[in-house]
Amino acid sequence: MSNYKKNKDDFSKEFQMNVQMLQLSSDNYDQGNEFAIIDIATRLRVLLNDNGRNISLFEHMGLKNKLFLNTAFEIDENNLLSDNCLVSMGPDENFEFFKYYPLFDSSPKSYIPFDDWWNQIVYRDTEKRFTRADIILFIADKDGGAHSDPKLPINYYDFSRKGDGSTTFYHINGQQVGDSKNIDNLHYASVRQIAYEVLETLKNM
Repeated sequence: MSNYKKNKDDFSKEFQMNVQMLQLSSDNYDQGNEFAIIDIATRLRVLLNDNGRNISLFEHMGLKNKLFLNTAFEIDENNLLSDNCLVSMGPDENFEFFKYYPLFDSSPKSYIPFDDWWNQIVYRDTEKRFTRADIILFIADKDGGAHSDPKLPINYYDFSRKGDGSTTFYHINGQQVGDSKNIDNLHYASVRQIAYEVLETLKNM
């Protein structure tokens, strides 16, 4: 069977489509639909990740040599707690739980080369360190994005289900009710912030 070789126009259309899907899923997430993060991670993988024979759309479009927006707070190696470099914590929309939120434009900004940005550590605790690439690829390749593996690395499982170990209580009229639970959306909020960085980077290209 013969094959058709894609040209620059083909890749350009795919690129624009994936960027638009990234924006739509980001808007969907911001409206309270956390399941949209699965598509956000998958779009980011298609746009950014080069692996063997798989070439990213950013590479096809010749954009990997551009500088990428970095909004992450710096790692503090002396911090005895965790460094959550892309997120903040606050009450949910109904003031019932605490949850993590992406920083958006509320943190210091810089522009750095793609490889430095992709491989920058954006989460650290006493046992785990994750880069942007780690978080995106765990979700896209193993945890429900393009694939759903029957087994997950224990360090990612703990990160995605328990966050940094912070807990929250259910509140009714300002009163705590019931037992505490882990704040488990740290990885989702981090991915949404990464999507923000990519979309803002594209505005300056």
